[in-house]
Parts: sequence; C-alpha cells; structure tokens
Amino acid sequence: MGEQINRVATMTNTGYPPFALSFREKPESSVRTGDVADDVPWAAEQLDVPTSQVSTYLQIPLEHVVQIANIEDIQKPYTISLPQGETGVYTIATSHTRPLDNATLHIDQYSGAVLTDVRFDDYGMMAKAITIGIALHEGRLFGLPNQILGLLTCIGLIGLIVSSFMMWKRRKPTGKLGAPPTAKDRKQARVIFFIMLAFGIVMPLVGISIVVMYVVDRFLLSKFPKLKDWYS
Repeated sequence: MGEQINRVATMTNTGYPPFALSFREKPESSVRTGDVADDVPWAAEQLDVPTSQVSTYLQIPLEHVVQIANIEDIQKPYTISLPQGETGVYTIATSHTRPLDNATLHIDQYSGAVLTDVRFDDYGMMAKAITIGIALHEGRLFGLPNQILGLLTCIGLIGLIVSSFMMWKRRKPTGKLGAPPTAKDRKQARVIFFIMLAFGIVMPLVGISIVVMYVVDRFLLSKFPKLKDWYS
C-alpha cells in the first residue's frame, strides 16, 4: 500500500519536494536517499542524491558534519551516513519523533556545502498528512496519551472481531455458513461496490481477494447446488 500512496503523491506533486538546494540545479540521479542513508523520513526516501564536486581537498571529518548539523539546527537523534565513492555525499537524516523536526540534508564531502536541505515544511500536502499519520499510528505524535489511544483502538478492534464472530454464530442457520444475501437496494449496492473498488485499487491484495470471492460466488457456486445451499 505504501508504494501506491508514494506513487499517487509523486504524480500529484503532494509528496516530497522535487528539490531543495542551496546553490545548484535540481540533481538528476538514479540514486535515491533511501538507498544511501538510514533513518530517512518516509517523504524523503525518493529524493535524488546530489554529487560532491571532486577536488584536491581532503574529505571533511565527521566532526565537521556534526557541527553542520548543529548549525542547521537538526534535532537529535539523527544519523549521519558516510559518502559512497568519490562523488558521494554525507547525509544527515532524522525521522524524528516529532514530525515537524524531520530533516534530510546532503553535504558535499569536500567543501562541507549543504547541497540539499529538506524539512517538514518542504513536504507536499499528502506527505505532511502521511508523516503525521505514521507518527500517530506508531504512538509517537503526542507521547503517552497517543500510546494509550492506540491501545484502546487495538482493544476495540479485538472486541469488534470477537463480537462479530459471536453475532455470526447466533444468526447463522444450523449446518450452513450463513453468508448474507444480495442487497435488494441497488443504490446501496452501488455505493458498497465503489467503496470495495476503491479499497481494491489502493490495496491490491484486498482487490485480489474480492475478485476471487466474486468468481467463486458468481461462477462456481452455481455449478454445485449443495455447496451453494451451504454457503447461503
């Protein structure tokens, strides 16, 4: 599902920004930030990685990169990924507990110049919503109350599953599966169909399971009267 959301965000330009550079044009690279760095925010994983300008200068030490992170006000904890090859860059990244503190920086390994600086404010609308949603889902957005809310939600879902099973056991005919009959209200059926279609597109595995059940219900059950009678 994540890939589908990422694709939609990219097509609608509501995901990560196409570029956020200090002094260069947008980098065109087959290397993505998520491939060369750790702890990269979701919204910056597909960000193009710029290249360092190869020069006679020595590679700046890690301590210098830490100083850059402090100067750029990168909130701890963050990771620093080392350059890969002569044209590689240092990558400072933090997928922070507080989404507003998310940051992804690419640093020239020779000059120490900040080549890319992407923060939460640079994200597109969808990327911002998803980033906040992930933090909420993982219980990181507002501390202990967020975790308690997640626990209550989990307990509620378990209760829903158990109560649904008990209700099915009580209402199903003896010796039959007791699948619900076809909806008589065509308008209601169309609404349900489009909801299922939307879920099937966003989540392909759900779509496949719906198609399988449709094929079984539409074509197979009609050929086996006893099975159809048990199913209904």
